[in-house]
Amino acid sequence: DNSSRFGKWISLDFDDRGRLARAGLRTYLLEKVRLVRQTEGERGFHVFYEALASRQLKNWPSSESESVCVSGSSRGVDGRDDGVLDADSFEERVRALTTLGLDQDGINKAFSTLAAVLHLGAVRFVKEHKGATQDSGSSVDPSTKHRLNQASEALKVDPTALEM
Repeated sequence: DNSSRFGKWISLDFDDRGRLARAGLRTYLLEKVRLVRQTEGERGFHVFYEALASRQLKNWPSSESESVCVSGSSRGVDGRDDGVLDADSFEERVRALTTLGLDQDGINKAFSTLAAVLHLGAVRFVKEHKGATQDSGSSVDPSTKHRLNQASEALKVDPTALEM
């Protein structure tokens, strides 16, 4: 267990007299790099594969190859070692979010945000030059502008706001 890859949440519950009644430890994966790159034989965050497998979500990439968070992995949708199907895990995740108190609108917003992350990960940029020697920043590569537009649609923001 490489502790730099994980965060830990410690939960302590006390009884009415202030004595420790229960303790718990949860481990969370913290690797941001897994959004855009996976080590050979690994997958990124399961929720991306689950949502792609469900094929139920608006604003999601239409295939694994359109998602940089998933396409860089040699283990795509349903590529788990434990045999669990990603679509089944997606249904379980939605039930868990409901149990936590999210209504359908809240769940839709959460998955729209994840869809935007997938689309933004596919946006490429090109350098712009102001004059012969002055670099004036970058702009969205026209070949990936549609991905920026899809992200803005998922987030319900103007695409130009994402270009700044």
